[in-house]
Amino acid sequence: MKRNVLILLVCFVASMAMNVVAQEREQLPQFPGGDVALMDFVTQNLVYPPQAVKDKVEGSVYVEFVVKADGKAEDAKVLRSLTPECDAEALRIVRLMPKWTPGYKDGEPVRTTFVLPVIFKL
Repeated sequence: MKRNVLILLVCFVASMAMNVVAQEREQLPQFPGGDVALMDFVTQNLVYPPQAVKDKVEGSVYVEFVVKADGKAEDAKVLRSLTPECDAEALRIVRLMPKWTPGYKDGEPVRTTFVLPVIFKL
């Protein structure tokens, strides 16, 4: 469990760093409560698909989504797939997310693309 959280944190920080360079935002969007709260949210809401457990599937699904100017996470899509069941679970988690604090540029809230790795580890 601790290893999953550590791996998720490393991937999350790496994706945030890529967003800083690619998006050039004054302020990136933030999950309510910050990065640790995002990791907790994913960990608490992840339901390992039964078929993936049976098949001993492990790995990561990378989900890209947009944090809109109003903070809502929308337009989620899988960038890197694992299995159809794991992909669906990763998308489900993104759809469950509460509103984020949006990203800002020049003092105005803006749409920002975000990539979230969802890690499946037995």
